[in-house]
Amino acid sequence: MSLARFSVNNRVLVNMLMLVILMAGGIFAFTLVREFFPESRPDKVMITAVYPGQQPEEVEKSVTIKVEEAVHDIEGIEKVDSTVSEGVSMTTLTLYSDVEDINVVVQEVKSEVDALADLPEDVERVTINKLEPRLPVISVALYGEGSEAELKRAVKRLRDDLLLLPGVSDVQLSGIRSDEISIELKPLKLLEYDITFDEVATAIRGVNIDVSSGQLKGNRLTVSVRMLGEERRGIDLENIVIRSDPDGRKVLLKDLATVRDGFVESDLESYFNGEPAANCIVYKTPSQDAIQISRLVKAYVKGKLGETFDPFGFQQISQAPWYQKPVSTVGSGLTWLMTIVSGRGDPRTIYEQSAAQPFEHQFQVALHTDLARFIEGRLDLMTRNGRAGLVLVLISLMLFLNWRVAIWVAAGLVVSFLGTFVVLWAMGETINLLSMFGLIIVLGIIVDDAIIIGENIYRHVEEGMPSQEAAVRGTDEVAWPVCVTIMTTIAAFAPLLFIQGQIGDFMRVLPIVVLAALTVSLVEALVILPAHLSHIKTTSPSATKLSGWRRVLKSLAASPDQLMRGRLQDFYERLLRVALKWRYVTLALAFSTVVASFGLIAGGIVDLVFIQKMDSETLMCGVEMPVGTVVGQTREQVKRINDFALTLPEVKNVQMFVAMQMDIKGGGGAEMQSHLGQLILELKAADERELDDQRSSDELLVELREFARTLQGVNSVNWDAMNGGPGGRDIHIKVSGPNFDELVQVGEDLQRTLDSYTGVFDLDDDHDEGKREMTLRLKESARPTGIDENRLGSHVRSALYGRESHRISRNREDIRVMVRYPEIFRESLFHLESMWIPTAMISGQRGWVPVHEVARLEPGEGFT
Repeated sequence: MSLARFSVNNRVLVNMLMLVILMAGGIFAFTLVREFFPESRPDKVMITAVYPGQQPEEVEKSVTIKVEEAVHDIEGIEKVDSTVSEGVSMTTLTLYSDVEDINVVVQEVKSEVDALADLPEDVERVTINKLEPRLPVISVALYGEGSEAELKRAVKRLRDDLLLLPGVSDVQLSGIRSDEISIELKPLKLLEYDITFDEVATAIRGVNIDVSSGQLKGNRLTVSVRMLGEERRGIDLENIVIRSDPDGRKVLLKDLATVRDGFVESDLESYFNGEPAANCIVYKTPSQDAIQISRLVKAYVKGKLGETFDPFGFQQISQAPWYQKPVSTVGSGLTWLMTIVSGRGDPRTIYEQSAAQPFEHQFQVALHTDLARFIEGRLDLMTRNGRAGLVLVLISLMLFLNWRVAIWVAAGLVVSFLGTFVVLWAMGETINLLSMFGLIIVLGIIVDDAIIIGENIYRHVEEGMPSQEAAVRGTDEVAWPVCVTIMTTIAAFAPLLFIQGQIGDFMRVLPIVVLAALTVSLVEALVILPAHLSHIKTTSPSATKLSGWRRVLKSLAASPDQLMRGRLQDFYERLLRVALKWRYVTLALAFSTVVASFGLIAGGIVDLVFIQKMDSETLMCGVEMPVGTVVGQTREQVKRINDFALTLPEVKNVQMFVAMQMDIKGGGGAEMQSHLGQLILELKAADERELDDQRSSDELLVELREFARTLQGVNSVNWDAMNGGPGGRDIHIKVSGPNFDELVQVGEDLQRTLDSYTGVFDLDDDHDEGKREMTLRLKESARPTGIDENRLGSHVRSALYGRESHRISRNREDIRVMVRYPEIFRESLFHLESMWIPTAMISGQRGWVPVHEVARLEPGEGFT
């Protein structure tokens, strides 16, 4: 039995199948996870080791080389790259593209790194993470005048509130510094009381502690015993006894030092539209919906600010044209209903609750970097294209086919669309820009098979065959040609499934959507459509036998058929006769058209690109000053770009970071040094700029690059447009070899050559001139005093970087208690040269000698 005969004989079953597809597809269309771009498998593993206060050369020798040796033989690792900076070692492991499970490699790397027993004790932590590109869903900025402590309290409270929203589980803070208690010992007081850094740190650690001392277990009662001694405020540490002399005299901490309860010594500064700021950046997990998260965050913030909020678009419907209101009302209602039924959380409820409790702080609050709007825009585009396409397809079919056939063929478009969502759910895919782009591609293709089958069935009906038999025979006659037609289209998209690496993961959903839509449309045409066309009447009364409005409707229904079979058919017949008569000329014209098409590409008239560039709405700028530049000079240059960008009418807001650069397009993370800066420019929506006749992102980049060339004393300024997808530079050239000086020269020559090429911009390399360095070498004459390299280096490190006494827990944050010199004694070489070093204890006595008597100070240049 053929599929067509099974369809005709089992109409109820076929209709039930169609209803199941429509209902399931409708549900999944509203409940599938929506995100910006599809998730891609990470192909890199990052090993980060923090060795605070150490220079790059020492970090490389003590940490980086040992980590590289431990992991380079692990199966699946293609190459190992390391970057060493002051106090940080970062080793990147690139995996082969055929590695199926990166978690297995990560576990092996953790095992090898954990087995390293000879890492320095001062290495704070070693973290191993997969480099997964992450784009924020939406960000909330707090900015304005106020103290840093007030800003930090406000942004942490905001983060805690956002984490209480249903479906929000990952909120990161940026632009704030960690708390730190700094005990600044006065150098002369150390000499006066003969006390060292180690003694102060040990004394504080010994008394500022809570100890659980066990339990008292009686016959009737169990009592826990604790010794309480930990103080959590800096001011409470001042009365700690550092030393008690036999004569009863006590040396208190406040006698030696000034205690400052503040923030870690970091040059980090964050600004929003030129004002100090902190940000809450909201991310999503693979199972969370980006649009829903964005709506909930906007509901919370707008409710707090008392602004109007329309999460489902009901208020916009009143302003829509009359012919769009019914469809828009149904769409908004279904979105609201599916949100409630799926238990995702009602944004209107969040809005009402937030409106009752406004913000208590005085800072301004702004939403920015709302990437969910791109998904909503593409969904709206797909909906509008689908609606317009359905109407155009229906009109076209009405012109060429019987109106009943046209309606059922158009219904097949809806079935194919919704059936595709069922397939996406079954395969674990999401609704993203690529999947929606695939649906738009197949919009006009998925009705082809139904048109062929429907027209052939109707031809048999017109010839007088009974409708049921016509449905079976008409379908069977063209079933194989229709299958071959669909298979050729599938074959055109199927190779995209075999692309390897991150770009393969990125593009994979496109062929899946196309193949799913075409397959569902083929099933609909072969199984469902014959049942619906089997009831077409073979004869109908003529218009002359009808009366009234029926005659008018009959005439209107027959007019397209008369047009197609009249003038257009005559014109087509004459054109066909001419083409057949001059068949060689016709073939020559066809061949010339093919050659011209290839010539347009070969001649560069039509560009050949893998992924078409879009008009971006986010621009990023990285500023790099010479290594060792103080943060004030970096701020000055970055602020010049910031102020210029704010004058551009296309720019909505600007985020400015000083002493930090974040890797937004890569795997995340940030590099923090005083000579670095970054700007993130959010532009108006592309459609809005087009309506206002404003410039595109590429045109803005040209102007911004021209302005950046006017900056003085800057190593490099790199601009980039964020379009999503796999991150990284367009072209990355690596030069390696045994001679470092030769590598530097080759890199400079290569840059000069590339700079002469048209279209090459933002050239940069990762080599910088070394930072000024002062090295200490112990004199042999110092050894009789008991001062060795360890004692000398330890004292100097404690004075300049600091000695960590211990850590306390406060406000869900680990706070370091650091013992060091005051800042004014850590500013110049004079303070290093005038430093006094304690000798070893000899017969219960200890002396102090100037550093220049026990060590030679040699200026030099260290690695960056």
